[in-house]
Amino acid sequence: ASFITSAVLLANTTFYVGKTYDFAERDIIDAIQTHIQNNGPSIEKKYEELKQHAMDKMTTIAPKLKSELPFATEDKEYFAKTHYTNPKDIKDANGQILYKAGYTFDPMDYISLPYAIVFINATRTAEIAWLKRSEMLNSAHYRILITQGSYLEATKALGQHVFFANDAIIHRMGIKATPSVVTQEKNRLKIR
Repeated sequence: ASFITSAVLLANTTFYVGKTYDFAERDIIDAIQTHIQNNGPSIEKKYEELKQHAMDKMTTIAPKLKSELPFATEDKEYFAKTHYTNPKDIKDANGQILYKAGYTFDPMDYISLPYAIVFINATRTAEIAWLKRSEMLNSAHYRILITQGSYLEATKALGQHVFFANDAIIHRMGIKATPSVVTQEKNRLKIR
């Protein structure tokens, strides 16, 4: 009972330990609101400039390939050479060799591709039209990679996000023309 009585008495008592002072700084929320009220038009203008700059940048984002792939004029199927040869010794933290230079393996023996990859040149209207006629758009079973063209324009034209192909992917998969579709058959990549 004495503990509860002392707690109630202390709850209504203010203790000061040392001197107290009012804050010298302005409240940050008040400062921000005042700044917005006083600088509204210039803040809006800066926002619009930044927004336009971002949109301008979006229209110029495109893959940067060394050379343009030709248009596929006929249906062909072939398999990519996916084996990898180690160019130098791979050592562990103690300097012991894990894999000697020249060691060769095929990554397709260890991984599986969960979707097909479609390569298109987004600057060619025939390829955009071909893709629109297919059942490959807006499907979890396909990834669209563009080799040429604007990301923004390709995304608008196809109604879905696209990805960029780069020289390393094209070389590794053996892509020779667009459009091409890459699928996995057992432990091999088939290009059509």
